[in-house]
Amino acid sequence: MNYTDYSQHFGKDKFVACISHNDYNYKILEKRKSFVSQFSLDDTNLVIPHQTHSKNISIIDRSGVYKDTDGIISINKVFVLSLLVADCVPLFLLCTKTNYLALVHSGWRGAKDNISAIAINNLKSLGVNPLDIKTVIGPSINKCCFEVDNQVAKLFNSKYSISYKNSKFMLDLKMVVYDQLVHSGISKDNIFVDNNCTHCNNNYFSFRRQGESSGRMVAVAGWY
Repeated sequence: MNYTDYSQHFGKDKFVACISHNDYNYKILEKRKSFVSQFSLDDTNLVIPHQTHSKNISIIDRSGVYKDTDGIISINKVFVLSLLVADCVPLFLLCTKTNYLALVHSGWRGAKDNISAIAINNLKSLGVNPLDIKTVIGPSINKCCFEVDNQVAKLFNSKYSISYKNSKFMLDLKMVVYDQLVHSGISKDNIFVDNNCTHCNNNYFSFRRQGESSGRMVAVAGWY
């Protein structure tokens, strides 16, 4: 199987939430469309954020590319959401009452700007109760491998990093995102964390491990 499936966590019929492995480089659009199609999702309604490590969230009203966007929210079941990752956190959010859906890309820059909370606040503005949101924190680089310098480490509470060597720190990005969800009103019972480390696990692409030659996994969520 060339993906990890989180669909059952959300408890919804005909709903798909998954992330690919490293069988193909999903920066290539045709590969992304082919991946989506295997779940009977409509690739003509694919939503593609042009990710820039921003804190920008788009509430979508069409398929296609959204510039300078690292989070997308859909209130219409027709759209298929996607984003690319290769160490950063892919975050899935679904309101089980309204079926409003979001995908968020959170690297350390997005986490610094609390993009998770921004996405949840956007959902709140649409009438969503955070207690009705189920979430998945997908595979990303873990604290065992995420070395950052002091300038990055000091952007976060010291509880999220441990001193390593030569003024370097190991940052727990998943825990940052987890706490941001809880502080935004998400129930801990509704948060599933995939503890796979993209740097350790060769089934995933990792920019830290592979450098510029690294491909990208695609996270996908939608209805069929």
